[in-house]
Amino acid sequence: MSGVVHLDSAAAGRSSAATRAAVAGHLEREAQVGAYVAAAEADERVRALVLSGEGPGFCAGNDLHDFLAGPDFSGAHPVMGFLKGLATLKKPLVAAVHGQTVGIGVTMLLHCDLVSAARNTQFSMPFVSLGLVPEAASSLLLPRLLGPQRAAELLPSDSSVHYQLSRTLRRAGRPDEAAKEAALSEQLGRKEKESQQVLANTNEGLSLVRQGHAQEGLAKIKEALQTDPANLTAHFNYALALRHLGRYDESIGQLQKVLQMQPDMPAAHYQIGCDYFKKGQYQEAVIAFRRAAGLIPGTAAVHNGLGLALAKSGDTSGATAELALARKLEPKNRLYEKNLECLQKPVPGCALVL
Repeated sequence: MSGVVHLDSAAAGRSSAATRAAVAGHLEREAQVGAYVAAAEADERVRALVLSGEGPGFCAGNDLHDFLAGPDFSGAHPVMGFLKGLATLKKPLVAAVHGQTVGIGVTMLLHCDLVSAARNTQFSMPFVSLGLVPEAASSLLLPRLLGPQRAAELLPSDSSVHYQLSRTLRRAGRPDEAAKEAALSEQLGRKEKESQQVLANTNEGLSLVRQGHAQEGLAKIKEALQTDPANLTAHFNYALALRHLGRYDESIGQLQKVLQMQPDMPAAHYQIGCDYFKKGQYQEAVIAFRRAAGLIPGTAAVHNGLGLALAKSGDTSGATAELALARKLEPKNRLYEKNLECLQKPVPGCALVL
């Protein structure tokens, strides 16, 4: 169709599930697709935009660990640029969704003029179970679209999306589909409660370790892992707890388990770099920091870590370049400035700080 721009995961340069490159995980890709939206808005030949996804689902949601290891959250953050582009777009925006549609994959639809959902679409908004506030102005837009009562039912509970859909399907005379949605609602409800407990135990355990109650804190995290052995957050927090106790080898082991489940998780590579640095294995630290930098380029903390590891490895020129980049990315952070000064003009008492 003339004048229509079609954005999908391939347009963002990846073939993973559902505009994941655009709206999840890899922050550089988010900036890229945000730029595509801005370019389409400015191009007079473009009359409308269509968002869709490849693979088994439309969008897998944001990777929270990318936010932890990524740049400071501000108006200049890649995800903010992407959402602002959708919210301020004056041209018609259409979405074609299917399969798993999670988190930002749902909330971004509130900014669309038309949404077409396949019958296998499964909407999921697990914000409350993750201890998060619903994003993308969804707490404002959803009540406007559905009314405050229905919005209040949907936002706090992931399972209620499917409960409401089952009621709608039953009223539409589609009992078989309604029964499937009701069963899915019940299943998700149980998973939500379990997820909330795992998250609570994990966070409480890490807090206890940091407060000096190591045995009790580690027991809490292990309890969470027994409940959900595949929980990335539990493994990640267990590694942070072990690192806090100076048990770097065990921390690296836990982080390697995380990477087996999610190989492209930059926060895990970054933390492994920190552990190797603390152990004095600087070449291994360089490798880990470089992997993190490749996944989330332009992150000051990662370039600072890489610079310090290079300095300890004897690569002064490489270290200077990385530390200068960290300072450029976050000019207000005195730590990065002091590290660069310490490297260039070492004085007694000067130390490089990770």
